[in-house]
Amino acid sequence: MPVELSQWLPQVIRATAFFAPSAAGEGRAEPELDEVYPDVEVESKEIRKPLGETQQLGSLGVGKITVATAPGRADFVWKVEEEEAPLQSQSLGDLKSALAIFLDPVCGWLSQQSDVTRVAVGVHALLPASDRDSAYAQMNELLPEVNLDPKSSGEVIFQINRWFTLEVDGENIRCNRISRWATIHNFVNQLNVVGGIPHPGPKIAESFSVTSQLDFNSSAERTVPLKSADAVELIRNLAKEATETLVNGKISQ
Repeated sequence: MPVELSQWLPQVIRATAFFAPSAAGEGRAEPELDEVYPDVEVESKEIRKPLGETQQLGSLGVGKITVATAPGRADFVWKVEEEEAPLQSQSLGDLKSALAIFLDPVCGWLSQQSDVTRVAVGVHALLPASDRDSAYAQMNELLPEVNLDPKSSGEVIFQINRWFTLEVDGENIRCNRISRWATIHNFVNQLNVVGGIPHPGPKIAESFSVTSQLDFNSSAERTVPLKSADAVELIRNLAKEATETLVNGKISQ
């Protein structure tokens, strides 16, 4: 059956800005977590001066958000906290809303930058399934050309890069559309202790899902700085392509 965007549970959302080599680290103000996200309190900040790197961490919603900088790039990453119970699929919330919460502040920051040459958007999301056959059916719905058979297939991992172009300010910019798909089976076994030694017992719970890891980015071949408005338009279009891929799948287009 067709997949709705609301069925996907986002685990990680990230955005990256890459800078012109001549401008990287030279007189440019690095993004501050609590300035990009005013409602987030910085819980930790690490500065590695010899490497020219910084990392700031805070809490946003049910997840942790990180702003990290290194020579030539700035990374923004929002992810769920580590799960204590592997069968409980936590998420950052409704994917459409989560993308807006995460990406709008990044776009606000991007709109003030003049040395960004390329951008990237990443999404890691889970699509829960009731059982193994249902997970494979969902994979076949999303990737019909792969044609998986649950009776003769296992440990499925499929990755492809489908290049495409986005027009921004009259320029056709080549982009990478990297998607990695897999079926996931989590389970919990009863733990039996015999003679003080723990032994795995029978399976008492399990869950199935399809996972998709998307990395959509503009090509590294382009080294000329983008206008700030164009960088914002580009990263929003990449995010739109990512959501459409989660809904439509299909590797041949």
